[in-house]
Amino acid sequence: MTGARSGVAAFDFDGTLVPRDSFLGFLRQIGGSGAVNAAFARSWRVVGRRPGGGWRDAVKSELVRSVLAGREATEVEAAAQAYAREVAGMVSAPMRKLLDRHRHAGHVTVIVSASLEIYLDPAAVLLGIDHVLGTRLETAPDGRLTGRLLGANCRGVEKSRRLTQWMAEGGIDPDRVPVWAYGDSAGDKEMLELARFATRVRRARPRHAPPSLV
Repeated sequence: MTGARSGVAAFDFDGTLVPRDSFLGFLRQIGGSGAVNAAFARSWRVVGRRPGGGWRDAVKSELVRSVLAGREATEVEAAAQAYAREVAGMVSAPMRKLLDRHRHAGHVTVIVSASLEIYLDPAAVLLGIDHVLGTRLETAPDGRLTGRLLGANCRGVEKSRRLTQWMAEGGIDPDRVPVWAYGDSAGDKEMLELARFATRVRRARPRHAPPSLV
């Protein structure tokens, strides 16, 4: 894995690289605002506000089921390609500079996000980011989306688990290779704790000067 010996830079997406949520925006591109708003209201009635962060995962699952179930995967992928250009253009200037600094330092860059891989993957290509660990959608044998997530919502503990697994598969030992992490919310806590250098971000702007990248 090129650059792995120098370091790894892990970035949350919504609120970190870009200043706002991207998930609902994508669903609106697919199903329209009215359908998404109705699905969101319905999900609250079905799920309720569960203790801890579990309600977020449950609401997301309900939204995905309501808006995406039964749609052709190729149709959704085409919309995701177009949406990727939009969200890639939303990355803030300070975070673009950070990405450039990490690349110039020879670090592997990775998005670790609860947002959907289906549009984060093409956005990462546009941004020159090496890898994406995000929330995945399940596709049935007939090529239609089932409306279920493939695996867990990539948030909280799941972020640190996915990042740890990805590094292990790439032969990266975080005890020997420095890891930088950037996040803006409670859902990034475990990922930030995993990193040697952690930086809190607010609306796609670092709250303090990031540590040295060498």
